[in-house]
Order: sequence, then structure tokens, then C-alpha cells
Amino acid sequence: MHWSAVLFVLALTTLGARASSYPRLEAAFNLAAVATDPFDYAVTDVKVQWQLPDTTTLSLPAFFDGGTTWRVRHTPNVAGQYQITSITLNGAPVAYTGLTMTNWFITGPATGPGYIRVDPTNPKRFVTDDGRRYFPAGHNVAWNPTVSNDYPRMFQRMGAARENWTRIWMTHFYESLNLDWPKVGGTFGQLSLTVARRWDLMTDMAGKRILITGGGTGLGKEIARAYVAHGALVHICGRRQAVIDDTVKELAGDARHGGALRAHVCDIRDADAVDAMVAAAWSDGPLTGLINNAAANFISPSIDISPRGFAAVRSTVMDGALFSTLACGRRWIAQELPGSVVSMLVTWVWTGSAYVLPSAMAKTAVHAMTQSLAVEWGHHQIRVNAVAPGPFPTESAWEKLSPIPKANVGAVSADEVPMQRFGKPGELAQLMIFLQADGCEYLTGQTIGIDGGHHLAAPSTFAALGKLTSEDWAQARAIVRAKAEQEKTQRSTDRPAT
Repeated sequence: MHWSAVLFVLALTTLGARASSYPRLEAAFNLAAVATDPFDYAVTDVKVQWQLPDTTTLSLPAFFDGGTTWRVRHTPNVAGQYQITSITLNGAPVAYTGLTMTNWFITGPATGPGYIRVDPTNPKRFVTDDGRRYFPAGHNVAWNPTVSNDYPRMFQRMGAARENWTRIWMTHFYESLNLDWPKVGGTFGQLSLTVARRWDLMTDMAGKRILITGGGTGLGKEIARAYVAHGALVHICGRRQAVIDDTVKELAGDARHGGALRAHVCDIRDADAVDAMVAAAWSDGPLTGLINNAAANFISPSIDISPRGFAAVRSTVMDGALFSTLACGRRWIAQELPGSVVSMLVTWVWTGSAYVLPSAMAKTAVHAMTQSLAVEWGHHQIRVNAVAPGPFPTESAWEKLSPIPKANVGAVSADEVPMQRFGKPGELAQLMIFLQADGCEYLTGQTIGIDGGHHLAAPSTFAALGKLTSEDWAQARAIVRAKAEQEKTQRSTDRPAT
């Protein structure tokens, strides 16, 4: 370890009679790359030990500042010598280099504004010890989700001011934890991981503009709900105007941090219609992501599938995903923009599945598209991934895939899922946020299963439908057709499935 003998003297003058602290002391140092998440203080706990003027020792957490750089800071409230004596990682001494300062000698009266405290006249405001109002960096947006601000521009300004997100986490009050404030009882502050997580949630999708095909119902609707709650501008499309309009109204109440929704009526089986819809979405700013979610499916013995029935599924799942992906991809490449495509698949892309042959074939084609375009478009910084959910019940899909009790098998049953339950929409939404948020740009060409281990442990297909009788199939077919006719009457745009 390297120890510096530098002394830093601050000659201070009085600025106000009520001031009670000195300017903040800060030092930087370098640590070799750590194997754990440097932003997670639960697993990467870097602490710096200070010797205070009264010779007692104070241990303060350091914060990660990018690369191998870490920083520590302290706001003194008495004059005297402050010295860094050691640095630890998870409680054990650790080697470091490049420590910018090790000793400070503070002299003169305290002149700083003092510690930040809750305003005794208004518990929703903050003041310093000298009575001045204090505004945390970010304008308290993590605690005021109903305020509509231009977050991307705000973040840009903060970046220009060289603000670091870790610094912002450390200058907020929550749970009486803050490095700059004394806790009740006079002890020094701590970092609040709750604050860090709330800022993570707020910034995950801020400034993102994402198109979700089939976003008016089912899992697409739940993904849209999560995106707008995290600040994204979400475009949803579907063939039923009333349905997508109702979804926009419903999800408006979930929008946070500047999130918003736009609705587009579009038949994604029509390449020209898709291109026009993407052009309309682009007018709000270039899309940053695409979710190929629109789907069609039904159970049937393969020998009973008509060309029209096969085309209805193929044109929605395979053609629709291709047309949407190309419409976005061409624009990203022409404008030299990065992009992220995520397609919703099924675990049958790895095994095939009886009794849902059109869907199995079409979804497998999109799986191949995912791998192919990940390679072809990689140098354009366009990522192409897919997600393969297990059983996540949604009303519309389950009516077609499990129309009678005897059809409740395999892919639509939780009985043989190792976790003994269905998936929850929020769990899928978290994965979809991860795939569209910044920070995983090296991930491409992957199909990620999220099924509670179902496809690893038991049949996650419809193979067990082989036990149905002709009478069972006739009953199931009648229910599915009735539901399809009901949906058809709600469509604003339609064309024959050829």
C-alpha cells in the first residue's frame, strides 16, 4: 500500500452564525476489478477507515465511480486532523493504489451549511443546519412519480454536470439513511439500498420508445404496463380499436416518470400496414426497441388443420414478427441507431409440440430469425433476443388452448412445473425490462426460458391431448370457433387469411 504524507489545510472564514460543518472531504483510489457487482453493497462492501481529530475511528462506505475508481467522502463538523488509515473489502484489508489524499488538517471556524435535515416546519422538505432549503439532486423524482418531467433531458444535464448516479443515491434521504446526514441519535449516515433500487427502477426505461405488437391484451398488455411504469413511451398495436383504446385508458394510471402510451390499429400480417405504423411511431422519435408479441394459436389434431387455419397462425406469428423487425431494423440501420428486438416465443421451439403444429412451426421460425439477425445486425449494434415463457395464464389464450377441462394438460398446466405454480406477469415484466434497459448490450441471439423449470422436468407441450376423443375435439373446436368469431366482430381492420 502507498501512504501519502500530504497535508491539506483549509483556512476558513465565517459565512453564517448558524453554520455547523466544514466543506466535504473527498478522496479517490483504485481497486483491482472485483468479482461481484460493485453497485451492490450487500456483496461488495468497500469501507474506508478514518482517524478523527479525537483519535477515534470512523468507518465510511466508499462508492464505485467507474472502471477501477472508488471514492469516499466525509463532511467534518469539528476542526483538526482527519486521516485515512485503511481500506477494507467485505471486512478484510484490501490492496489499493492511487489514493489522492490521506490527510487533511482542518482549521478555523466551521463555515459550511451543516448537515441536511428534515425541515421541522414541513416534513416533506429539507433544510441544512443554517436554515437554507435543500433540493436533492433529481428533484425528488424517485418519490414524486406523478410529476411529469423531461427525464432524458434532465439526465443529460446531470451528466454534463458530471453527476454520478451513485452520488445521487448518496444524497437522498430515506429510512434515515444517508452518508451526509447524522442519523437520529447522532451516529453517522449510511447508504440506503432502497434508494439505489428506486433510482434503478426510475432510470431503467426513461427515454425508451418501444413498440409492442399485440400490446392491447394478455402478456403484451402486462409488458406495456411495466414499461410505462418505468418511464418508457410505449406504442401498442392491434386490430381492434376499442380494445387498444381501452388499454391506453387503463394503463394511463400506471404511467410514471414521464411514461406514456400510443395506440395504433394495424394488421401486422400486412407488410405495408406495418411499415406505415412504424413510420407513425417514429414521428414521436426513433424507436429504441420492438417487442414481437402478437400471436395466434389453437389446439387441433394436425390432420384437421386447414390451409386457412395454418395461414392464420403463420401470418400473425412468423410474418408479423418478420415485417415488424424489418420495418424497425431498416430504419435503425439507415439512421445508424442501436436497437433491441425481443420476440415472445415458447419452450416448444426446442422440442416441437403436438396438436399446435402451426404455432410450433411459426415460433421456431422466429427463433431462427433471432439467431440469424443477431449475427447479421450485430455490427450495427442491434440486439435480437427472444423470451420463451412457460404457463402464464391469460384469458384470451387460455380460452383457445384449454377450452375444455380435459385440455388442461402440459403447456397450460402448473401441476408438473417444479415451482408448483403458474408464472406471474410481474416476473415476466422484469425480464422484459432487463432486455430493453441499458446495461446488457452484449446479450444478443439468445432465447431465454422463463417457465419455472417446466420444460426441463416434465412435458411442457400439448402431447397429452392424444387422450382426447373425437367428441372432446368437436366440443373444443366449437368453443374456439365461437371465441374467434366474437373477436372478429371487434376488429377495425381485417383481411382474409390466405
